[in-house]
Amino acid sequence: MNNFSPLAKCIFDGLLNAFHNHKKLAENGKLKDKQNRFGEMALRADVEAEEIILSSLKKYTKDSKVKLIYRGEELGDGEVGTGEKTIFAVFDGLDGSDNYLNESKFEYGTMIAVSETENPKYKDFTVSGLAMMEERKIVITIRNKGMYLYDVETKKFSKIENFSDNEKFSDLSILANKYFPEELNAYGDTTWIMTGSTAWSIYSICTDIKYNGLIEVTRKGNLEQPILYLMITTLGGVMVDKNGNSIGNYDFKTWGQNEKLFLITAKSKNVAEVILKSTFK
Repeated sequence: MNNFSPLAKCIFDGLLNAFHNHKKLAENGKLKDKQNRFGEMALRADVEAEEIILSSLKKYTKDSKVKLIYRGEELGDGEVGTGEKTIFAVFDGLDGSDNYLNESKFEYGTMIAVSETENPKYKDFTVSGLAMMEERKIVITIRNKGMYLYDVETKKFSKIENFSDNEKFSDLSILANKYFPEELNAYGDTTWIMTGSTAWSIYSICTDIKYNGLIEVTRKGNLEQPILYLMITTLGGVMVDKNGNSIGNYDFKTWGQNEKLFLITAKSKNVAEVILKSTFK
């Protein structure tokens, strides 16, 4: 962790604190007794994870004298801090809440990405992270430096290696959400694995040789996709739209915000191309 920037340390601390709080909550985390941005009662574990992430970011803005603009799935949009420099953060307290509430072989996690510019393109996000609660792992990705895995049990970091140049396509290696009509219409009878959690999907693609790609659509403010983009491209993979174009130069705040657009996250361009051909015949 000595080579982490103050921003990366801030994100790591927030995710680790969110992890410990999640474990402390235990079954109480499943109570719907915390109000979200819509005025609705939401899962305690979900809202508190975002509150903890935001608390860590607030400390960073104070220490670094920067302004933060943020967007959370439960907390909504907001601004804190002052300074000549502005950073932008997106986070999701509990991605895969159905997996959390119901027994599933797929898990869930807390997600965050930060850009050091106010109106970022996808390629502008510099740090992203995951807290995988059941796996007891924290993942931190730093642009141009790499992806790091922290084991909560051993309290040790390890670096995740880049993808192999020999990634092979297989229907059984591709993950999907399959929750939206647009997805179901495209997939048809394709036997791809529905995980119900983007956090679990990207964690598994980056750490497990069994999985090579993910297909899904933009939705709910598209909060998860900056995390995916930084993680997959850092390891040598790609994230492309329906036409096979990288989303790196797309504006986060406008592209895919009001319509469900297809996204393919893959370990290689070749895998992405096969997914596109298999899906959009």
